[in-house]
Amino acid sequence: MKGPGILALVALAAWASGCSDDEHYTGWCDEQADCPECLSCVYNICIADLERCEDRFDNDCDGQTDEGCPDPCAGIVCDHPPARVCLDADQLRYHALPGSCTFGECAYMPLVVDCPAGCRGGACIGDACLGLTCVEDGNPCTDDGCDPLSGCTHTPNTAPCEDGDLCTGQDVCRGGVCAVGGGRGCDDGLACTSERCDPALGCVITPDDLACEDLDPCTDDRCDASAGCVFPLNAAACDDGDPCTMEDTCALGACVGVPSDLDHDGFIADGCGGDDCNDHEEWLNPDAEEVCDGYDNDCDGLTDLLGEDLCHYEAVCHRGVMTGCPAGPGPTAVPTVLEEDALWCASGSPFLLEANTVVTDGTRLTVGPCLEARMGDGITLYVRGDLVVHAERTSPAVFLSSSPNPTRSSWLGLSLEASGDYYHVLRGLKVMHAETGLGLHLAREGTIEVNHSVFESNQHGMDGAADSIYRSEDLSFIDNTVGLGVRLTILSGFEFSGNDIGIEECQGIQVENGVFRGNSIAVRTIGGKAENCLFEYNEHAVSTLNYYQLTMDLQGCTVVHNGAGITVGTLGVHYIKDGVLCDNGVYDIQNGSINDIDATNNWWCTTDPGEISTRIHDVYDDVALGRVIFEPFLTEEP
Repeated sequence: MKGPGILALVALAAWASGCSDDEHYTGWCDEQADCPECLSCVYNICIADLERCEDRFDNDCDGQTDEGCPDPCAGIVCDHPPARVCLDADQLRYHALPGSCTFGECAYMPLVVDCPAGCRGGACIGDACLGLTCVEDGNPCTDDGCDPLSGCTHTPNTAPCEDGDLCTGQDVCRGGVCAVGGGRGCDDGLACTSERCDPALGCVITPDDLACEDLDPCTDDRCDASAGCVFPLNAAACDDGDPCTMEDTCALGACVGVPSDLDHDGFIADGCGGDDCNDHEEWLNPDAEEVCDGYDNDCDGLTDLLGEDLCHYEAVCHRGVMTGCPAGPGPTAVPTVLEEDALWCASGSPFLLEANTVVTDGTRLTVGPCLEARMGDGITLYVRGDLVVHAERTSPAVFLSSSPNPTRSSWLGLSLEASGDYYHVLRGLKVMHAETGLGLHLAREGTIEVNHSVFESNQHGMDGAADSIYRSEDLSFIDNTVGLGVRLTILSGFEFSGNDIGIEECQGIQVENGVFRGNSIAVRTIGGKAENCLFEYNEHAVSTLNYYQLTMDLQGCTVVHNGAGITVGTLGVHYIKDGVLCDNGVYDIQNGSINDIDATNNWWCTTDPGEISTRIHDVYDDVALGRVIFEPFLTEEP
């Protein structure tokens, strides 16, 4: 009886064989003999077998052999027939080419031919090539063939070949082998490439962009391995050489910029056709508001002033606020006591002072440019509060005598006196005809600045004492009895001319980048230093306050054409170096000290040491004195 398991097994076997039951199932069996050919007895059932490759049987009884199997003849070339054989003395058997492949095996059709001259050694005598297959020897330097007498041949040729080294020239076959040619030339004729030969790679070409520099910032300098130097245009940053442009960039091969507006405030620099007086600060431009900060905020040429020009203005900076000028016109009589802040403007000029006048403690007098304050004989303006002068050298605030025939002491001068905290900022001041143009009596600390000012035709230009003065710039002392008699730590960019004495009694003063010209005595002081100054056409260039004091040091100064050069006091001088010394009366340097003087590295207008020594007074003239050491000296004018 058939059970469920048997039916399942029959179905499984049928499915595994790929055959349907109708085609392959035939019935029950007890042994293999009970089943037809191509069927197998499995579990008492005759079922189709599976096709097996390369056994040359129709295993699955479908009328095809080895279906679905790989082709056993794939890739097989039947070109190696069996050897030729002499069947007898006159006949030769050989096999035709090509052969045929079946089930992976080659079969060749045998052929029998008569040999007219006889058959020997598997070949027809006189026709050794008949039925012979000659195999190539794989040597490119031989030609493979067949000789009727000798059979297969491999004849040496002269064909081109390759020896494996790509750095040799054209290799040629000689005697059956590849002979090495000459050296291979790799020069490509391009100036920007370097060439070498690699045996495995052949010519190796290396481009060098640096060899293509054309000094044009608007091109990229490149070396093309096939074309040589090429210069494609770029859009790089560049410099067009015009200081009035910025953001310069290459465009279509040209360097172009936009008008200079470095602070990006919308205004072009005034030196470049615009009206921006400061192209580095955006808050300084024609649209800005003028405020009290020491800058020309609105670029109208006026600093801390509002108006048309330095002589026509309506407001001045006073105590940090732009303050309107009092109504004019002048002249304006000045009261003898100023107890409230006062503002002097050009519209009220001249200001008349007929008696001693006092600016009281706590009061500030602010003076604008382009005006005159005329002083009666013997008058003093006492400033016990603050004095502020907002002016320029070109349009100064002038304090002078009202006398028709003034002298160097017609009035007594400006006297700055410290009765409390003080604030004195003087710019563009000009003082004339005073006993003491600017007298400083400031023992306590405060603020005092004196710049861009002129002291002319006074008995003393500036005199007195002020512990707070550190540096003054651009001062001129002209035709005074004594120009400067107050100690300033540093005086820079100055002029002393036509004075009886330029600087006197200023112990330890430092002066730089200035001119002493046409004075009776340029400098007569105790110690101090002059750097990069010019002394010329003075009766006496440099001396001490008295013969027993220390003389001023000179660094990089020119001392020429003076009636007397440098006189050194008994305490000596530290150095006189790096300058020009010549044509000064009898001596350029006269040493009055027992100390040696370092006067090296100067130009003496000659390179003759003997001539230089005649211009010096020292131990060689008086054994009680020290030496003036002048070697080494400069051999040409600096």
